[in-house]
Parts: sequence; C-alpha cells; structure tokens
Amino acid sequence: MIKQGLILSILAALAWGFAPALAKTGLYKVDPLMGVALRTIAVAVVLIFAMAFSGKAADIAKLDMKSVAFIISEGLLAGLLGQWLYYKALKSWEASKVVPIAGSYPMIAAIVAILILGERITIEKGLGVALVVLGIFFLR
Repeated sequence: MIKQGLILSILAALAWGFAPALAKTGLYKVDPLMGVALRTIAVAVVLIFAMAFSGKAADIAKLDMKSVAFIISEGLLAGLLGQWLYYKALKSWEASKVVPIAGSYPMIAAIVAILILGERITIEKGLGVALVVLGIFFLR
C-alpha cells in the first residue's frame, strides 16, 4: 500500500514543479517585490477562509508565543526574503538554472540541522549534501 506521505510529497513536488513557470511568466512585466506581495496577499486570503471554515481560527488564542515567533521569523526569512530573491533570480535568469540552485536549500537545511539543532550526521545525509553540491556544479 502506498503511504500517504509519499503521495502528498509527489503532489507537493508537482505543485512546486509547475509554479516556477507561472512565476517566470508572471514576472515578465511585474517587479519581483510586487510579485511577492501579490502572491502573499492571494495566499493570505485563501488561508483566512480556510481557517474560518475549518474551525481552526479559534485555536489562535491557544498558540505558544515562542512557537509563533519562530514561525513568523521563518516566514520573514523564507516567505519574504527568500521568495523575493528567488523572484529576482527568475526574472533575470533561466528558470531551469534558478530552480535547482534555489532548490538546494535542503543541503543548507541539513547543515544547519546538524550544527544548530544538534541532529546527527549520517552517511546518507553526507552523500545527499555532496550530490546537491555536485548537481549545482553541473548547472554552471
């Protein structure tokens, strides 16, 4: 039986795989910062409705403030700064090169997880990081 996580991962990859073509096309006549703003507003509107209709809006009052601070920080770093830099790169370079390089963030995340979060390094993680670096090298 196929695991739900595998199916969801494949669906996420499909969504993320099509998104750069939409972004690159949309950025043709739109400034990257405006693109991030439009994207964020659209996502926020959909999420507000999703939270309201799912009944999860009431849970906001129960959230741990430290967790909220970390999530907001991640949003500003990845959702704002990272997305803006990604859009600037897409606007100025080939999507087939931008996406794999920008998509090398798992390599950085693995290194950060080992150095800051104290996760153990394994042979598999080391090989994965090495393959990402090798892949970026071939894209030059």
